[in-house]
Amino acid sequence: MTQREMGTAAALNVLGLPPVASATEIVSAYRRLARRTHPDLCPDPDAEARFVTLTAAYRRALDTAGHAAIQAAAESSRFSPTRPQTRHGRKPVQFTAGPVHYRPTPPVPASGKG
Repeated sequence: MTQREMGTAAALNVLGLPPVASATEIVSAYRRLARRTHPDLCPDPDAEARFVTLTAAYRRALDTAGHAAIQAAAESSRFSPTRPQTRHGRKPVQFTAGPVHYRPTPPVPASGKG
């Protein structure tokens, strides 16, 4: 079964996880199962097919978890499109028109004899 054919619920079921698993749980479940089903480590003749299915489930579940995290960040108040974007949590810079005063730079003393 490929990643496109597999739904999120099926992918999480293959990994043995509940429907509300975090990205950290998905990664740890995949690593644990990959050690058991990797074709180089498992002498079972179906190991390669199971490993391919496991990898497709991992990618599908992680892709979905990543999109959920991005969606949650986009909906949070800090990254809300209705709120002006700030840099490093600071208030936006307000530029005002007005006179600009420059101080002349003192001359640099000549060093050595010339």
